[in-house]
Parts: sequence; structure tokens; C-alpha cells
Amino acid sequence: MANEIGTTLLNGLTNSSFNLGEMSKTLAEAEVAGKRSFIEQKQEKTNTELDAIKYLKTNLTAFQSYVTDLASPDLFTQKSATSSNESIVTVTASEGASPASYNIESKQLAQVHTEVSDQLYASSASTITDGTLTIDVAGQSHSITVSSAEGNNTLEGLRNYINSGDYGVNASIVNNGGNYQMMFTSKTQGAAGQVTLGGTTDVASSTTTTSMGQDAQMVLNGLTLSSSTNTFDEAIEGVTFQLQTASPGTQNTVSVSQDTSNIKDTINQFVDVYNQLHTITDELGSYDKSDLTQEELESEEYQYYGDLAGSSLLRSVESQLRSSLSGAIDELETNFSSLSMIGVSFDREGKLEVDAAELDNAINNNLDKVASLFAKGGSSDDNLVNVLSGSDKTVTGNYDLNITQTATRAAIDGGAANLVDDGTGTMVVDLGADATFDISVDGSTASTVTIGAGQYTLDELASTMTTAINNLDAVKNSGASVSVTNDGSKLSIASEKFGGNSAIDLSAVTNFADSGLTAASATGQNVDGTLTDKDGVSINIGAYVDPEDGRKIEISDFASKDGEFVSMRGLSFEVLGGATGDRGTITFAQGFASRLNETVNTLFDTDNGLISKRMESLNNKLDDYQEQSTELDDRYQMLLQKYQMQFSSLQSILSSTEQTRSFLTQRFGGDSN
Repeated sequence: MANEIGTTLLNGLTNSSFNLGEMSKTLAEAEVAGKRSFIEQKQEKTNTELDAIKYLKTNLTAFQSYVTDLASPDLFTQKSATSSNESIVTVTASEGASPASYNIESKQLAQVHTEVSDQLYASSASTITDGTLTIDVAGQSHSITVSSAEGNNTLEGLRNYINSGDYGVNASIVNNGGNYQMMFTSKTQGAAGQVTLGGTTDVASSTTTTSMGQDAQMVLNGLTLSSSTNTFDEAIEGVTFQLQTASPGTQNTVSVSQDTSNIKDTINQFVDVYNQLHTITDELGSYDKSDLTQEELESEEYQYYGDLAGSSLLRSVESQLRSSLSGAIDELETNFSSLSMIGVSFDREGKLEVDAAELDNAINNNLDKVASLFAKGGSSDDNLVNVLSGSDKTVTGNYDLNITQTATRAAIDGGAANLVDDGTGTMVVDLGADATFDISVDGSTASTVTIGAGQYTLDELASTMTTAINNLDAVKNSGASVSVTNDGSKLSIASEKFGGNSAIDLSAVTNFADSGLTAASATGQNVDGTLTDKDGVSINIGAYVDPEDGRKIEISDFASKDGEFVSMRGLSFEVLGGATGDRGTITFAQGFASRLNETVNTLFDTDNGLISKRMESLNNKLDDYQEQSTELDDRYQMLLQKYQMQFSSLQSILSSTEQTRSFLTQRFGGDSN
């Protein structure tokens, strides 16, 4: 055979019929074919595994979104609220609302006070007489000089002047059948926003009240409540009532309940998605494709079927997922420490199944324990201690709480008010002249409050003061607020903030003696005490008080003692009052969904995650194979050039030989000698 090839090559070269390029290519490819085949097989195998792991990761990520919902404590505190007649009253409830039912009567809606000048003008550009315009609204008095020099002595000029400033009202021009009038609408809603116009300019010489400022009123389970707006969001903690229409005498039922249907749906969805993931991992690890039709084998659904058969990574993932949902949570009560206690268990195939009746019973009767089974969070055996959250640094376990002082808010209590009969049997505080005082709340700049002269019941005076103080720019801009209350004989001003940053300073009190309030200052205090873990390590909680709320403790993720991180770092809770001394135990546990969520996060961890590291290793292999392939391509090119040069040289030699032969034949062909 070799002689035949050689003869063919020689004849081809001699006769110039040989394809030098094709033969060089064939020989070069033959020399690298074995190595190239090996590399391509490795690349294909690596890509197959990498694509299958990417597919697994995609499904784990989708699965984790359901796990995250179930691991959140917020899921188990959501409330639903309904109204028997939403055209009269609507209701919303936040997580902190307590389940209850209320009877609501919408007696009247809130209105803003509106005064209209009786003076008629020919146009919106008509001139107003020079003078002063005084506007008293919400306990504040404003004075405006009306003149051509100010550019505000026309209807348009005065309107624009008022609306560009802060005078407590919005000004409008009304075209009333060709006659133009000025309208003044209070910026303060409710009864406290009453507007009084005065001064020497003709626009205020005579006015008509077209809308009397009034508070909204509703009757809540027999108790009449007032609000400057149609929203009642402080009557019941966590519940907001919104009056839509007034309907005196009509009883409406409003209910707040735990949103158990959403919890049940989320648990059932989680079970379904876990079982789908179990099916996917089974298919990825399957050795047997005999049950699949050709159509299924070629379909996208079965694209990765069996691609991780025998993979230790897949076995580890399956094992870790199941382990996260198995066993019991040591920190929880024995009768509610495993999923089987609420009707969730594994079947023989390794899938989850739900006993609907058991799950319903657990959710309806032991929701807080169901929450602990799934979510990462804490609880306390003291009703006035709420565990808010923890972090990934918080060690699960029990912590003993001791309180040395509870948080308070700054409050100034007045003396007994001088109450007099207004002639109708109603006891009032009679302010014979405008009363003023300066007030600073929670460190805000001191500002002056003016309470207009008049007779006030203590309820009316408390409401007027609350509105006037909270409407001060300095108070609003600092985010502070107060509540002014009375006990029937005296007033009290209290900051809404708890803790050491809560402060009220009352000064420059004028014409206000009958109210019982005098100049005074007050500050609040933070909660303080100790929290101790099972090993006896104790920290002072006062060092971790939230500056915005002195009842709340937020232990830093970096909290340490004697150079060692403490186990309770990252824990957040609040103490809402109660006695000093031993306040029981705070329990922090990691529920099954939280454990599962952490397992998936660990698999994806960039530095040490099983999936991340394997994907990194496979990508590195592909890079290495690509480098080898590139080197092989370079070798192929070198071989190709070598063979081309060799065949070219050989062809030249043979061509020269053939020429010599032809010459000799011609020269000596006819010579018999």
C-alpha cells in the first residue's frame, strides 16, 4: 500500500496533477485529529454539565422566591379588613392591628372653613383700597399691608401675594355673575381651621361664611370620636377608618382579621413548588431514558434529562434541601417544633404532602407557632415586649431580659384650669385676649403659638393647641409632633416621641394663666436593662437604643464583649412599658423556610457555595480546553505549512529531474552509440 501511495504521489508530482494544498491539509489534520477529538469530547461533556447546573440554579432561584415569602415574619402578621358598606366607611389594617369587629356610625364629614368677601368688584384687576388685612386661622394671626407699593392692591395681586406666602389660607377669585369676589379657604382642615378676616381694607369690611370648618365625627362602638380630616388613623392602633359619606343613624360593621387565607395559599404554593423542584432534580439525575418517547427526548422540557446522572453535586443539593425541612427546631415548643405537627410531611417518594384539615387547625388556633415554624424571628413571653427582627448574625436561642427603666416621653402637665360657666352650663376657659406661648418640640427651633381670644372647653382648647403646635413650620420640618390632652380639670402637652431625645420646652407664656399652663421644660428617658444569653454573657441594652424611639433596641451586628462577638447581635426588639425587673425570655429561632432559604443562599455563595464553586471549576475547564484547542490550531497551521513546503520542494526536485530526463532523451535518443 505504501508503495502504491508513493507511486501515486510520485506520478502526481511528476505529471503536475497532484493537489499540493489538499494533501498537506489532509496530512496535517490527520496528525492533530486524535488530540482534537479528545478536547471536543471534553468540551461537550463539560458544557453539558455546566448547562444542566445552570438549569438547576435557575429552578432553585425560582423556588427560593417562594421560600423567601414563607420565611418572612411579615406574612404571618398581615391583616385583612372589611366594611359592610364601603360607600360610607372604608377600612385598612396594618400588621400591628388586633383582630376585632367594630360598629361604625359616620355622623358628619370634615369641612374646611371658607370666608367670602361681600365686596363686589368689576373685574379681577379691580383695585382694592389700601390698608391692612388680618387673617386669623388655626390659632395663628397674620397681617398683610395692602398697597400699590406692595403690588397687592388688586384682586389678582392680593390673591397671588397670599398664595405665594404662608398665611394659613388659599385665596381665590370668584366670578359671580359678572361680579368678582375674593374667597379665603383655610389650609387647616376641621374645626380648628376657622378663618376670621379683619383690618381696614374694603375686602374684609364684610364677609360671609360659606363653609363652616368642622371636624369629621364617627361613633366607634358607642364612643364619639372627632378628626380634622375624614381619616381616623389613631383611634385604634394599626387600623385606619376613612369616612366616605355622612350617614347619621346608620350602623356599619367593620372587621379586622388575620389574613389566614394568604398564609394557607403561600404554604400550599411552597409545597407544590418544592415537589416540582424534586421532580426536576430526579430527572436531572436519572440514568434511564427508556420511558421517554423520541418526541419527549427532542423537546425542550426534557433537554437536560439525565445530564447530572451520578453527580455528587446533585446528590448533595437534594440532601441539603431535604435536611433543611426535616427534624425539629430545638428552640420551639415540643408540640410545635416540626412540620408534621401542622400536617406537612414527606411521602415515600420524597415529596411533600399537606393534610389540609391539620394545617387549617394549626393556622386558625396557633398562628404564632406556625409562624415560628417557618420564619426566622423571635417571640417573648411578655406581652409588652415585641421582638422585631434579627440578622444573619443572631444566634438562635433563649435570652433573659431584665429592665431597669422603661422609656417615657417628654410631657408638661399644667395646673388646674380656671373653668367658668359660659352661661349655658358648659364649663370653659375664658381667654379675654389672644394668648401666646413659645414652644420647642424634640429640639425644634422655638416658635410662637397664638390662641385667639374666646371661650373654649378643655376639649376644644386641647384640640386647638394640638393643631396650632403641629402646624408650626419648625415643628413640622423637624418631624416632631405633640398631643395635648386633658383629664377634665387640667391640660397636658406630650411629645409623640419616646426616649432621651424627646423634649418639650414651653416659655414666654402670655395671657394663658387660666389654662393652668406655665413655662416649663421636660425630657423623656430611654429604656434600659440587660439581655443575657444561655452562657451567661450579658450586655447593657441601653447602649443600643434607637435614637428615634427610646422604646426600641437595635443591637449592632458588631456588638461584642471582652473582645468577642455576642450571640444576640443583630437582634431588634421593643419594650412598650410595664414594670422594671425580670421581664422573662426572648426566644429567637430559625424556622424551616428560613433554614431552607439560608441553604439555597449557601449553595450560591460566591466564595464557598457548592454550586458557585462547581460552575467556576467548569468554566475554568472550558477556558483550559479552549486554550488547548487554540494551541492545537496553531500546531495544525505549523504542520500545514511544513507539508506544503516539503511537497513544494519535492515537486521542484522532481520537476527538475523530469526536465533533465527529457533533455537527455532528446539529446541521445537517436544515437545508437
